[in-house]
Amino acid sequence: MPAWPLQHRPRLDLTIVPQDARLRTQMDAGPPMMRRRFTSAIRTWSFSIGPITGADKQVLEAFYTTTLGEGTTPFTWPDENGTTESFRFQQPPAYRQLVAHHVHALKLWMVDVVLEVLP
Repeated sequence: MPAWPLQHRPRLDLTIVPQDARLRTQMDAGPPMMRRRFTSAIRTWSFSIGPITGADKQVLEAFYTTTLGEGTTPFTWPDENGTTESFRFQQPPAYRQLVAHHVHALKLWMVDVVLEVLP
């Protein structure tokens, strides 16, 4: 399984949201019933990485497009506790240019990433 290609860690804006694994059924009378929908649920990570250089941006673009087949293949990366987990892109990375420069490698970028931590 491929591994995350950059040394950058998520910034302080890391948001972790567990998937709602409950199924709620409305009853004819009384309160709704609730049970587990799944035996295990994914967690969604949303965060920004950066600033990264234009060269790092190219590495991440190649990783997403070629290595992961447009983000369809899972990859490994340490989670917030340092344990290696399996991740998958939930959506393509979004790049925001911070510093413009005529040399691509000298431009600085922020990357907004949304990942799924697979069970």
